[in-house]
Amino acid sequence: MNLKINRRRKRAIKKAEREMEILEDWKERVLLVGGSLRKDRDGKYYGVAYFD
Repeated sequence: MNLKINRRRKRAIKKAEREMEILEDWKERVLLVGGSLRKDRDGKYYGVAYFD
């Protein structure tokens, strides 16, 4: 039982780390193209960028 919980915890941590990496990459890309990041009421970011 204890090993099962540890495996689930490890998987959850790995998944969270991957999601954070994806989020950081996304933020960098938005800023790289001259866009801006805005935060909504829920604390989530969204990117605003204009392309010609």
